[in-house]
Amino acid sequence: MKLAEAKEPVLGLILAEQPEIASLLAVAPVSPDGDPGKFLINGKAARVIHHFDGWYVPISRGWFRGGYDPPIINKAPFYWYAFAIPKRNNYLADHYFICDYLQMREWVLAFAAPRGDTHRDQRLKGQHLGSTVAGVRG
Repeated sequence: MKLAEAKEPVLGLILAEQPEIASLLAVAPVSPDGDPGKFLINGKAARVIHHFDGWYVPISRGWFRGGYDPPIINKAPFYWYAFAIPKRNNYLADHYFICDYLQMREWVLAFAAPRGDTHRDQRLKGQHLGSTVAGVRG
């Protein structure tokens, strides 16, 4: 699944199946910075995270030093993670999971890493602007 394809079911599920929630959340499909995987929730950028040979989740390495800076993709920060979970194997339908980056930060820092709670204990795929990507195969 490509990034642009992953954004469609997330927005489709939010806007079509839960229109009352979408209107309360002010969901807008327009990307604030031209990234095809971003859209807006309450005026804050959301980034679709899709399954591509595992889950590669952008995080900020500053979190390990006590920072609260948002993660960055394509040189622009985002606030919401929007996981596009496609229909496959045990999943009978497409679905999604959305959380803010502060929740993701909490989970990342709580991760019981064998070599200490740092990004070094997670599979890395690329670095840019102080960000890193935590990978989980699955």
